[in-house]
Amino acid sequence: MLATGIITSWAWGSWNYGFSAFITPLQNEFGWTRAEISAAYSLRSLEGGLEGPFGGWACAKYGPRILSVIGLSLAGFGIISLYFVNSLWLFILIFGVVVSLGFSIGTLNTLEMAITQWFVKKRGLAIGLSRASLAIGAGVVVPFTTFLLIQYGWRLAIVIAGVITLVVCIP
Repeated sequence: MLATGIITSWAWGSWNYGFSAFITPLQNEFGWTRAEISAAYSLRSLEGGLEGPFGGWACAKYGPRILSVIGLSLAGFGIISLYFVNSLWLFILIFGVVVSLGFSIGTLNTLEMAITQWFVKKRGLAIGLSRASLAIGAGVVVPFTTFLLIQYGWRLAIVIAGVITLVVCIP
């Protein structure tokens, strides 16, 4: 359960709640509007809704561990590839599809399935504690991500975030 809490905190804190921290640096470097940048976030939401039934089927067929490793690997390498972004359409494609698909496949529903398979007696408590990690992500990971942005700029912060995703979440 600790592992699911760490993964959920990082994933939701860095890319769901923390997305807004990247808007100003992207505007400053590329001159994109908030609406243009937010298109990637909107696509992320749409993709997550469309992926849900397929992810649930794949999780039932292949198991949550395999799906989580595949998804988090895709998300981690997708995040690192954002370093090379030089156009809006590429940013939208990588963030809105690749990173989003990786986190959709590898996190919340997949991790909750693992919890429900592991815990029988105190399943509700286990899921509740796992969901509490969403708030921890907002309270801890967002300030950490903002610190990285201020200290190193958005490109290096992206690489660090991708490496953290691969090194911390996958094992």
